[in-house]
Amino acid sequence: MLILAAILGCACARAQWTFLTEGNVGLPRSETDAWIRLASWDADERIPPAMYERLQGHPNYPATIQGFAARVLDISRIDVSFDGICKDVSRYGAAQWVVYLHLTGGLNLPRLKQMCVSSRLLSPGRARALLLYLRYIDFVEPLGRREHGEAAQYRPTAALFAAWIALARAALEAMALVEPATNAAIAKLGERDFLHALLRHMGEGFLQASMALPQDTSFFRVFLHRNAGLQFLYWMIVMARDHGDGFPPRKPIALNISAVAQDLNVSRTHVRRMLRAAEEEGLLLRGEDSRVQFTAELAFDSEFALSTLILGYVISAVKAQRELSLQSVAAIAS
Repeated sequence: MLILAAILGCACARAQWTFLTEGNVGLPRSETDAWIRLASWDADERIPPAMYERLQGHPNYPATIQGFAARVLDISRIDVSFDGICKDVSRYGAAQWVVYLHLTGGLNLPRLKQMCVSSRLLSPGRARALLLYLRYIDFVEPLGRREHGEAAQYRPTAALFAAWIALARAALEAMALVEPATNAAIAKLGERDFLHALLRHMGEGFLQASMALPQDTSFFRVFLHRNAGLQFLYWMIVMARDHGDGFPPRKPIALNISAVAQDLNVSRTHVRRMLRAAEEEGLLLRGEDSRVQFTAELAFDSEFALSTLILGYVISAVKAQRELSLQSVAAIAS
């Protein structure tokens, strides 16, 4: 569920955002000002180092990442389907791309397979299995009858859109601790056109990131591709917060394998395997009394990944609002 990675280069040009202001005719001035302020968090193609520094240098940055991690875990505990798409990057990506494909020409298995091949995250065979899985958890449903020889068409259910609203809200509410203007985006999540535009931009960004980033890394193997790996990372981040540590955690983290297994809905054996893999890959140090500690490599990787994820939601929201604003300008002019 992470690598919304490669999306930016600070594009805060005033002329560009004249369109935003003009398109928001009728909005309160304070809301227009908020969107103009959010424009300073936009970029194209790759997120520039200065934007990471701006986020990570803010006093509320640790609370932003910790709050997002805690919120995702909280929702996962009460919503089995939501929990399912947060288990690994493959399920997260598939859940994102079925929405993206639906919004950009239609969802069917051949198109989903092509997305998976392009991303390098999934094999074509895994795409079929994940489509069946999303149907099983009621996040995807068939769309009418098909003619002989045509690929079956599907569409995301209201439940899947609700899951994405929950994820976007969690990320944007966390970001509001750093940039209060983010509340303008949160207020629009219930608007269909804004949500659809945001999800399209997220899908594009996630695909670009997955194509650009090296995937044969320790972090990918242990925490992204492994079942419940990212949730385990979130669990450690929240546990560190609850014991007075920041982000990335610097102190040893007390670990109860049974508690982790129960909380993440996996077996204790699976948790032990994740711990062993993380230690062997140089991501965690095992200490006395079942304590673990982030290595410098895991601290760097988790900071990059989660900062990118949060920024990806903000960037997508800004691009969605700009798109709708330009449409409003065109409608007024016509």
